[in-house]
Amino acid sequence: MVGSEVEPFAKTGGLADVLGALPRALVRLGHEVTVVMPRYRGITAGSIVGRIPVPLGADRRETDFLSTAVDGVRVVFVDRPEYYDRPTLYGTATADYEDNAERFAFLALATVAWMAATGDGYDVVHTHDWQTGLVPALLLRTAAGAGMVLAVVSFGLAAVATYRKLAYGVSVQGWTSLFAGIMLVGGLLLVSVGIIGEYLIRIIETSEAKPTYFVRRRSG
Repeated sequence: MVGSEVEPFAKTGGLADVLGALPRALVRLGHEVTVVMPRYRGITAGSIVGRIPVPLGADRRETDFLSTAVDGVRVVFVDRPEYYDRPTLYGTATADYEDNAERFAFLALATVAWMAATGDGYDVVHTHDWQTGLVPALLLRTAAGAGMVLAVVSFGLAAVATYRKLAYGVSVQGWTSLFAGIMLVGGLLLVSVGIIGEYLIRIIETSEAKPTYFVRRRSG
């Protein structure tokens, strides 16, 4: 799970309550749950479990990750003081922080980087609220890229086997054709999922860009 606030570490409202209670309930049902959140000012729990370069545009920022456990739930903190070491979570009493979009885009990028670096096999990635909305998009794009690589490799394997058969009469032993076919179909499926996801994301972005109301008539 990924969220911008988790009880008992940081809270402004109901989101923290959900991310404090839901993971514990899932653990009681026998699931393994990891929650990723920012390491805000005042959070002292956790010990460093790794330093991972997180890509942000053309830059790669070395980021510390800390971890602790609460009632069987593993909580991972993303530690970038310039983003999260601030008096409040989202802004002042009069306005949000101007770089909130970048702050939580970095949280999403750090989450995906953490998943890739640790190699932990997560069956479900559960994101909460707009602050983590970029995570599914990043995962879909990663799936599309992996599918493209898999499809190209399988096509190359099939091409080499066919060439050797036609040019030299050498038959490839084993289930090469079946293996290449499975790789090709699996790769194309991953690419298709990535394309559909990208399409849906752009639909959402277009919808969110529309005004929330229309002026039908002007007076005066």
